[in-house]
Amino acid sequence: MISSTRAFRTVFLVPSTKGFLSWHKLISSDMVKSAARRVVIYSSANAREDISDGMLFLPSQDEAFLLPIHDNVFDLPFEGKTRDVTFWDALSRLNDLTLVNVICLRFPLACQAVVDPSLFVEHDSATRILTLQAVFKAIKNRARRPDTARISSLTIKHLQNLPISSFTSSDLFKSVTKDLDRLHLEVVEEYHLSNRGFDLHCPERVRFEPYMRRAWLIPLASRLTSLSLYIRDCWGTMPGTFNGHSLVFPHLKTLSLGSYTISHYNHLDWVLVQPSLKSLRPDKCFIVSYMCVNNYLVEKWRTQTHDWEKLPQGAFGFRGLGVSVYHFPGTCEFVFDNIRTRLPNLVDFQFNSDPRITGFDDPDLFLMCLSPTRYIAFDRYMASWIHVNSQDGELKFSDDTPPEAEVLSGHEYDGEEWEEWDERDEWNGYEADTEEDHWDPPVKPNRARETMEGDGRALEALRKATIERRRQIKLPVWPCDLFKTIAITFPRHLSMSSILPEESMTTQSGSIYQHVPFSKGDGTHQIRRLILVRGTFNDRLVARLDTTALTHEHPPQFEALSYVWGSEDKPSQITVTADDDASREFSLAVTQNLDSALRHLRSADRDRMLWIDAICIDQGNLEERSSQVANMTTVYELATRVIVWLGPEADDSDLAIARMRDLGSKVAVDHLRCALAPALDIEPDELHWSDAACRLPYNEREFCAIETLFKRVWFTRLWVLQETRLSNPDATVVCGYSTIRWRTLLNALWCFLIKEPQRHFMIDELGRYWSLTRFLDLHDPNMVKDMAGLCHQTSFLNCSDNRDRVYALVPLTESFSLRDLDITPDYSAKVSEVYQNFVLQYINHYGDINIIAIAGPRDLSPSTVTAPSWVPSFHTRPETNYITSTWGGKSFVADWKYLEGGILRVAGIYCATVETAKPLSIPVNGTGSVQFAVQAVAPTNIRDETYVTGGSMMEAFGATLTCYEDVQYEPPTSTTWASSDITDCTTTLLETRDQQESFTSRMRYFVTIVRDNAQGRAFVTTQEGYIALAPQQTQPGDIICTLLGLQNQIVLRKMDDGTFKVVGVCFAYGLNFGEAVLGRIPDNYRMVSTYNEELKTYLGVFENKETGEIETVDPRLKSVRFRTLERKGVASERYVIERDELARIGTKVVDFDLA
Repeated sequence: MISSTRAFRTVFLVPSTKGFLSWHKLISSDMVKSAARRVVIYSSANAREDISDGMLFLPSQDEAFLLPIHDNVFDLPFEGKTRDVTFWDALSRLNDLTLVNVICLRFPLACQAVVDPSLFVEHDSATRILTLQAVFKAIKNRARRPDTARISSLTIKHLQNLPISSFTSSDLFKSVTKDLDRLHLEVVEEYHLSNRGFDLHCPERVRFEPYMRRAWLIPLASRLTSLSLYIRDCWGTMPGTFNGHSLVFPHLKTLSLGSYTISHYNHLDWVLVQPSLKSLRPDKCFIVSYMCVNNYLVEKWRTQTHDWEKLPQGAFGFRGLGVSVYHFPGTCEFVFDNIRTRLPNLVDFQFNSDPRITGFDDPDLFLMCLSPTRYIAFDRYMASWIHVNSQDGELKFSDDTPPEAEVLSGHEYDGEEWEEWDERDEWNGYEADTEEDHWDPPVKPNRARETMEGDGRALEALRKATIERRRQIKLPVWPCDLFKTIAITFPRHLSMSSILPEESMTTQSGSIYQHVPFSKGDGTHQIRRLILVRGTFNDRLVARLDTTALTHEHPPQFEALSYVWGSEDKPSQITVTADDDASREFSLAVTQNLDSALRHLRSADRDRMLWIDAICIDQGNLEERSSQVANMTTVYELATRVIVWLGPEADDSDLAIARMRDLGSKVAVDHLRCALAPALDIEPDELHWSDAACRLPYNEREFCAIETLFKRVWFTRLWVLQETRLSNPDATVVCGYSTIRWRTLLNALWCFLIKEPQRHFMIDELGRYWSLTRFLDLHDPNMVKDMAGLCHQTSFLNCSDNRDRVYALVPLTESFSLRDLDITPDYSAKVSEVYQNFVLQYINHYGDINIIAIAGPRDLSPSTVTAPSWVPSFHTRPETNYITSTWGGKSFVADWKYLEGGILRVAGIYCATVETAKPLSIPVNGTGSVQFAVQAVAPTNIRDETYVTGGSMMEAFGATLTCYEDVQYEPPTSTTWASSDITDCTTTLLETRDQQESFTSRMRYFVTIVRDNAQGRAFVTTQEGYIALAPQQTQPGDIICTLLGLQNQIVLRKMDDGTFKVVGVCFAYGLNFGEAVLGRIPDNYRMVSTYNEELKTYLGVFENKETGEIETVDPRLKSVRFRTLERKGVASERYVIERDELARIGTKVVDFDLA
């Protein structure tokens, strides 16, 4: 029997059969009631990682009550209603512990999104939330008793990184946290079924850190005196970002940070501004020195890159076009010096970056550890943080090929015990993720050794400063040997063969599968099909491959999968059997996302025939990959069905699919007029579904589920555009086990566009480019686009290989006969070569140069130019929108010639020289900002001046700002404008001061057009009197030209060698209808756009104002000798006019050599 009451200062609530009995018995003891000050609540048996030899213990055993636990704690009758009642009964006994003021709630380390019985993971997120609510309710009920001590200290260990705003914004949460002055949070990541480790790419990682600041820290900041924040993986930099902006703790004395990363000079400023801070303990915190990260992840995570230096391509061996390597030059010296000088009251500082040291369990130990691990790097290939993996502090990236004779292993400390982890998963050599199959030996950064002297000096100065402050306020000063700065190095690594038995290093299915090459010379296209063997979800994946001819005459039977490859980290293995012997098995690696797709699509009672690019194409064989990509058009055209795999069920996706399926089946859509009609079999009481004036009858949960569904990665990929547009009407979307026809889904999306215009949820961070309208426009098989417009619109979609910017789009312009282009996919060619060859083939085939309309703007300095300026950088997201409402040189066949050295000679007409160029600085959103920007660039005499081509300057200015958008459509649409409308709106915009809230809907639409056109552009005036919207890189002295075969006017810059660089296309009012070539349109005609049903696009025609007749031939050609070029897959005829004939009518044609 324990006689000392100190033994009962901490008591435990353990969810076991004997645990509950012991708890209730203990709480009945008066000795326990009078002694207990701290309660540790375990939410489940698996939460007790501090179990050892049948006893529970805390670091200071003299303050812990030791509770025997001899029953089988891992096999508890503790589920469902019985569990809830038993647990609540135990929690209610907190009322009896009137002196307790500290609560520690401990969850298990692992947590799933949903419970998977096949894994030993006891808690899912819902269970954790219910447990939190139960504990908080018990604390709240206890506080109602007037004789009880308030709970002033709360520790939550293994809090899931799941934002639960409904809980943290509740009165329950506020009623408990209002009394807290000490908060200690240790956060863990969700355990994913698709990834048996912690998934760095979870959206929770991006959302949780801002949520923690907003929901946990800001509301408590005014009261806290002690705060501990620990997230088990490195946090603060990426994927989530945390810099504590605006956090002020006026009474905070002690701050502990675990696994916090510092990657900016101001990253620790939120700590350094806390005036009352006396103790700072960074535990396993690091300076982030190098970041190797995929570019799309930087955008997706909204990673802050200020203070980072972008290293040249090829650093550390990386040459992938979608990968950037950054360096943050910050040092521990800088951090230590700032702590010493900016925290004048600091008397306790403990710094540790060594994962082998478990933390500061003894508050009397003043530890400073200058380990090589104080610097860390992020490696996009392993999708994780990497620590030092050698004695001297070098960082090895995944592209660093190891010695052939050994596979290195690393050590990672999980907070409680050592684990061995395979740093290099059976390397067989380097596979270049590059433009060329080439790599340079990587540089091995050694920040720890480079900065040792400065870091050591700064840490020693900080140590001495804290000692001196302790002396000044007469605090105990420990013996000098405890202050000594410790330098720690890692032991040498062991090889994998010394850690694992030899048999564990072989794959389950034996040898790696090798694709059998296709036969050659038989004159047919061939593909492989995957026969997915029947089975249940958890059975191992077994398949075989067969080869068949791919012909329109005898199409083979198969379903084609449209999906996102996903991360290639931690691949799964499927078993592939030999065709001639099913007992011979081979192993084939697939991504986690594809593994999930195969399990969901597998049938229990029949084999399934599929075509999947990652499996059916030998991706390592560039020659085969190139030839098979050329076949993909036919594959998706001839597939029995295209299956779109969005991913497993999550975030109410089943609800979203059900609502979309129901909605899409009740309406028919007129895509051209953007109108709805009832479906054929609709009931009279369901006509409201097709009524544009009736809102959708969904609640917020349903709207949220639908919006979240369309944020899945599949909707941002480039290849899926081809895969769905070429599919037959049976194409089906699958998400988890929910399905919907693809065309039904599109119908439902049209309903959203028309009935819920405010919910444009497919939108990028700029709020403009990736909208629901853009998505539907791109996926409409009836909407034909010119290649330049298609390339421009799809530049916001992602693909892993930039060559696919060309290869994936070729089939989408089928009615343009792009199949006739002499383009064969070649993945061994440089990206710039693929782009340039495509542009030349396009110009040669069509006789127009409109493809260069999307070239530029770019930095034209010689040091940055890697390709001719007339070759678009198809993978670069454009800074401007695409101007379609001009016909500068569109009606004429291009006169061109390709010269050696990347020179493209084109014929055109010089129009004007730029005199001034004023960038339009307009943020993405905000009517007022548009107003001020337009007023700042408006011509001074705009109200009285006449434009150079006639008419008022006000009309010319308004037409320039809108690029004459939606002015000339016949028959008029709901957005068609008259010239007088533009003039009136322009006048209103210039004369209004801070009254935009009174704008009409028509005026707001006008402002939207101006804002979209002005993004990335400058307002330009010329020496000849023209005004224009041009790229913001335009400079005085640049020239504006009309090139034959180019729709828009273009800005060129003359170089010293007489060649010209493409700055970019522009809109120059008075030159936008071919005036530079044929002169002004006669006064009794106007140019309009009419929709051509046959070609399914708008064509430029001429309306006789007097008779109302429509003429397809330009009236200016009546006195000109010309011939019409037969339509060659393009949407309108073009005219061939010889140079001498143009000279006869006064048009001077000159050659421009574009470099």
